[in-house]
Amino acid sequence: MSVYLISEAEAKRSLSLIFHRVNTEGVSYEIKRGKVSVASIIPAERKKPGLTVGELKGFFEHLPKLDDGDALNFESGIHQIRSQIS
Repeated sequence: MSVYLISEAEAKRSLSLIFHRVNTEGVSYEIKRGKVSVASIIPAERKKPGLTVGELKGFFEHLPKLDDGDALNFESGIHQIRSQIS
């Protein structure tokens, strides 16, 4: 991620462009007043979109299936682990 050092005056003149670049390019800005850093503008964390209920159903339908032997082995393993921690 790129960080650009700019003056307070430049930030005032170019705020719209700064926000655009932060949003579209993921760059960050450090704003200085004289020789002192006074602020940073960084991209906000974006939440990943979730699944709708309909999409979730499709997700589960496409998961690999266990055959009967694997399912029994899995269940046996779960019971064994539970007995060891109880």
